[in-house]
Amino acid sequence: MSARQARRLLVLAWAVMLTLAGIARAQFIPGVGDADETPGSGTTSGLFDSHGWAVLPHTVTGDAPPAWRVVHLPPRRLARLTDGKAHGAPDGTTRPLRFATLPREPIALAASGGRLALVFPPREEGGGRPVITVSARPSGVADLWRDEPSQGFLLEPELPPEGELIGFAADQRGLAALFREPSDDPDEPRYTLRTLHGARWTSEEIRPPPMLAEIVRVTLAGSPSGVMLVTLDAEGWAALGEAAPTAAASSDPDGRIVPAARRVRLFESPAEARRASNARLFTAGDDLFAASAERGRVVVVRAGEESPVTVWTFDAPADGVVSLIPSPGTGRAVLIAASPPTSGEGASGSEPAETGSVRRGWPIRVVERSLWTGQVFYDGPPVGPGLISPHDVRLLLAGLLGLAAVVLVFVLRTEGKGAEFSLPEGLAMAEPGRRLIASLIDTLLALIIALRFWGLSPGSIFEPDVWSSAVGVWVVMTLLGVGLGVGTLMEGLLGRTVGKMLTGCEVVRVEGDEAVTPGLWRALVRNVVKWTLPPVGMLAFLDPSGRHRGETLTGTGVVVRPEPDGEPE
Repeated sequence: MSARQARRLLVLAWAVMLTLAGIARAQFIPGVGDADETPGSGTTSGLFDSHGWAVLPHTVTGDAPPAWRVVHLPPRRLARLTDGKAHGAPDGTTRPLRFATLPREPIALAASGGRLALVFPPREEGGGRPVITVSARPSGVADLWRDEPSQGFLLEPELPPEGELIGFAADQRGLAALFREPSDDPDEPRYTLRTLHGARWTSEEIRPPPMLAEIVRVTLAGSPSGVMLVTLDAEGWAALGEAAPTAAASSDPDGRIVPAARRVRLFESPAEARRASNARLFTAGDDLFAASAERGRVVVVRAGEESPVTVWTFDAPADGVVSLIPSPGTGRAVLIAASPPTSGEGASGSEPAETGSVRRGWPIRVVERSLWTGQVFYDGPPVGPGLISPHDVRLLLAGLLGLAAVVLVFVLRTEGKGAEFSLPEGLAMAEPGRRLIASLIDTLLALIIALRFWGLSPGSIFEPDVWSSAVGVWVVMTLLGVGLGVGTLMEGLLGRTVGKMLTGCEVVRVEGDEAVTPGLWRALVRNVVKWTLPPVGMLAFLDPSGRHRGETLTGTGVVVRPEPDGEPE
């Protein structure tokens, strides 16, 4: 083995070890939802239920009713995990599911952590109430998320068509549905709690706790500790207890479960209780909240031992749709308001918006406020997921295209200069195949470094979420910067990059009868052409001289040193 071959093997071994070390050390940066989500674990400060879900009107065509789209609200950037860094999405971030456009509005929605469940009315042709689910999972790309399944929903066992569905909730154990069943005694309604265990629904009769007098509503509310049975009376009082059988629960003479509950004041007066009879009920910590629409306003109140507390109000669009999404794990609620655009806000055609001729997506406003103080964290349009905004992406791309245009004009104006390139004896121009392999090696190493810089594993290059989000732009920009910088330094000082070392070629310029390293400024010019204008760099494979415009401009070339015959092995 010659000394030159030994050096190549050493360089190859070094490059392989560096690559393997990069792969082994490429740590997945988790989103908030990847930590231990067991309630009370304290790992993420109670972020078990910090996801949010909404179903919003998507588009309207002509006089057709709106389609409905599922929107995921990722966990907010609040928690610090074991790496000491804050993870999560910026305030205002919404993530519409790509495939999840629904032809009709679901009648019930329940969510627990990153899992969403929807219930639809019974089919016209008969059968039960369809139930579908979808989950948000960490994509492995910084704090971005993917849908599971990726191309649709999971079909769960159907709920029976009989009875009135009055409550639907979820916890870590699964789904729960509350039905009011037909009863012979109007003063003694029958309630059935159905829970999904595996592939079937199981049912148990349940009875509201007897601490309230005139019951006007019974429903369910999800919480990290379990599904809660919420009972309201005509005076504005509420009873709150865990719906699932527990050691504290009891049974009546008929064998019905009677949950242990505590009584709180949710509404100030019977009149307020009547107005808010259809209020959205949810829990956060040990508190019960109600969100109701009153006279064009959304009012959020928190139950108290003796009197409720109004947390905040919001002026809702009169002809739009408002969805309030509690995020108990972050101590806030997210309100999404969608309203039909006026003729000047995106409605196409001459018909006014109130006729239903809305041909684009409805404008959406996102408001995030504290559940306890009412403090406003965000108020504005939805923010797309990613590390930078779409505006920043456009600026980066525009800057990159501008730089490429300047370089291209400069290169074309110098066409023909430096075309003469006489090689000293013992050198030959490198073959196109050899140069291509060297370039691929350098690009691969630069890509691994760029992925590691953004906390991604090399396998992330096969993830569609990388290249369909803003983080993909940053990876490409980092790749170009690393390739240009490393190529400039190594070629300017050594005449070789790692790829060229492994393939046995080098960059030289000719001084008299000698070939020397090109120097930093020449290496910079040829690498700017190579990395910012790849098509121009690839002309070296077609040019008879075997050089691209950056090399003819700087008087450089990629050469090989053929080994002399008879060199000992």
